[in-house]
Amino acid sequence: KSDCLHGTVIPKPHPKALIREYEMENLYKIELPSFWRLLYTVERDGVNRYVIILEVVDHDTYNKWFPSDR
Repeated sequence: KSDCLHGTVIPKPHPKALIREYEMENLYKIELPSFWRLLYTVERDGVNRYVIILEVVDHDTYNKWFPSDR
């Protein structure tokens, strides 16, 4: 709880499809086994922080959204 940031920060610009769907300001990824990736964001509500899991995607989908991150 003290450090909800884990994984890698994905720098902007974020894929438009994700922005339209989730309207997030920040984006992080965690590498999962078998080339899966978990994408999440952190939102604040006053002093509280919430970790929101957005997508769990396979290798091919991730590479379509982030072609320069190979």
